[in-house]
Amino acid sequence: GYLQGLRDLCDEHGALLMYDEVQTAVGRLGTLWGYESFGVTPDVVTMAKALGGGAPIGAMLTTAKIAESLGPGTHAATFGGNPLCTAAAHATLTTILDQNIPAHVAEIGKYLAEQMMTLKDEFDCVVRMKGRGLLQGLEVSIDGNAVAARAIENGLITICTNNHVLRFLPPLIIERAHVDEAVEIMRKTLRDAA
Repeated sequence: GYLQGLRDLCDEHGALLMYDEVQTAVGRLGTLWGYESFGVTPDVVTMAKALGGGAPIGAMLTTAKIAESLGPGTHAATFGGNPLCTAAAHATLTTILDQNIPAHVAEIGKYLAEQMMTLKDEFDCVVRMKGRGLLQGLEVSIDGNAVAARAIENGLITICTNNHVLRFLPPLIIERAHVDEAVEIMRKTLRDAA
């Protein structure tokens, strides 16, 4: 209800609701735009990173009403559209849509969460899995930084946030076999950490 509450407050006070989707746009959460997975539409969405498929680009989407107030020169971006990066973004979006990558991400993200949570039965330090699509975090009750360092040594790249959340942002094209391999590495890592 948090996002709906923000939407209601913005509507009540005539404020714009803006989402920063630099990390969540272009399929990462199992929908093309991250906000679609929450059902609360913003007035403005900013995006970058995945949009260019590796080429540096930033963009902003907005409603038609707000766009009317953005005349030439009123909006700029460090990595705004240029011919090369815009072509890369077009190719990226075309591929994401043509291959229905968001649906794949939703399916594999659910599998990732389910498989990581099987570790909770084996390790008291596993608290929960949180996130959506392929932006997931495994919360542990022990020093997550040490666990992340050990996971890297074991062959699984992850980072720790808030000292207790191991963050997983795999490529959008991973398959179940990759998830199974990651879970086995986490199993070994947690066994070593215990």
